Amino acid sequence: MYFVNVHSLALRDGPTVSAPQIATLNFKDEVELLDTSGGWGRIREVRRDIVGWSNMRYLVPMTEDNP
Repeated sequence: MYFVNVHSLALRDGPTVSAPQIATLNFKDEVELLDTSGGWGRIREVRRDIVGWSNMRYLVPMTEDNP
């Protein structure tokens, strides 16, 4: 499990900034990592059950020290 580490983050239809945006994620939204490709992660936003792509640099793993 990961969480979003920026104020707002575009969830995209594909692993590129030119892919259509399908949703906006917010700071601390929980996501499940499903796949990776070239620095992008295919993720599922837990609360709304939305699947899309986001750049991995804006996602932080959930740990005991970082809930």
